[in-house]
Amino acid sequence: MHLFILNAHLHLTQSPESNSRLTLSEGKELLSLYEKNYFEHAETYRIAVPNIATFFEQLKACFAYIEAAGAWITYEQKYLMIYRLGYWDLPKGKIDPGETPAETAVREIKEECGLDITLGKPLPSSYHLYQHKGKNVLKRTYWFEAKSETDKVEPQEEENIDEARWLTPEQVKAFMPQTYASIRHLLEGIDFEPK
Repeated sequence: MHLFILNAHLHLTQSPESNSRLTLSEGKELLSLYEKNYFEHAETYRIAVPNIATFFEQLKACFAYIEAAGAWITYEQKYLMIYRLGYWDLPKGKIDPGETPAETAVREIKEECGLDITLGKPLPSSYHLYQHKGKNVLKRTYWFEAKSETDKVEPQEEENIDEARWLTPEQVKAFMPQTYASIRHLLEGIDFEPK
């Protein structure tokens, strides 16, 4: 399992390997380290835990837990990225009560970018920890591949989206240093070859 705190990448593993940086037995230990800014550097931390599923449930009990969904959208071999709050990102948003992740992804892309999309296969979820209004938050984002039938994008200013741009694979790779670690991790696993 991969967790992200700003630009720090926490790779949780169940096997205590010699290259594990930390061994934690409970989720509240990670909360304590987080509150002490232990993970303030942009690097990868391998962390051994007894059981990933149990550890994740403990983390959820320590943080305000929210779920969101978004998409990696293609149009004629170009890919949509949005510029928000100083980073290149992918469109996404919180899941409303009663919504599935797929329904949320479609709704959020329509709201944030004005696009009607067709969802494809699910991509790996991302998890990140952050503070919002004085609360510690654990956020899971469900990701999907998606296609658009148009390149006409209307960035939603109310969501602080300054720009939405269709990028070639080379441009996406060039923008990677200007995106969040969780998005970089997701994009590193994507095949940019046309289908």
